[in-house]
Amino acid sequence: MAAALGAVSGLTDMFLSLFTTQLKNQNPMEPMDNYQFTSQLAQFTEIEQITNLTSKFEQFLKVQELGNANAMVGSRVRYTVPDTGEEKEGLVTGVRLDAGQMKLVVGDDLVSLSSVLEVTKADATAQATAQNTASAKINETGVNLTSPQGAALNLSL
Repeated sequence: MAAALGAVSGLTDMFLSLFTTQLKNQNPMEPMDNYQFTSQLAQFTEIEQITNLTSKFEQFLKVQELGNANAMVGSRVRYTVPDTGEEKEGLVTGVRLDAGQMKLVVGDDLVSLSSVLEVTKADATAQATAQNTASAKINETGVNLTSPQGAALNLSL
C-alpha cells in the first residue's frame, strides 16, 4: 500500500504541475471553461479520497486479521508447511507479525493463516498455558502484541 500511496503522491505533483502549466499557457481571449476546471478538480479530489479510504480499509483488515489470529491462541491447528507441503499439527501459543503478515506461533513454526487446514479447541489446561504466554491488546490507537519471550510490538492505526 505504501507504494500505491507514493504513486498517488507522485500523481498529485504531476497533476498540479500540469494544471498550473495549463492555466499559465491558456489563451487569455478563451480562458478555460469553469465547468472543465471544476470537473478536473473534482476528479482529482475523488482519486485522493478513494486512496485514503483504501488505506483505512487495509488498516481495518489488519486489525481484523489480528483478532482472528488471536482467537486461535490456545487452539490446536493442523496446517501445511508451504515449502514441503507436509501437514503438521500443534498448539497455537501466540501471534506474530512477520514481514507484514500475521502468523501463528505453533511450536518452532510461524504459520500463516492461509496455511491452516483445521482448528480445534484444546483442553482447558493447554488453553490456559497458551494464553498466559502470549497476548494481544486492541485499543483505539492501535494494537499491542506481546510474545511469550516478553518482546512487544505496537501497531499504530
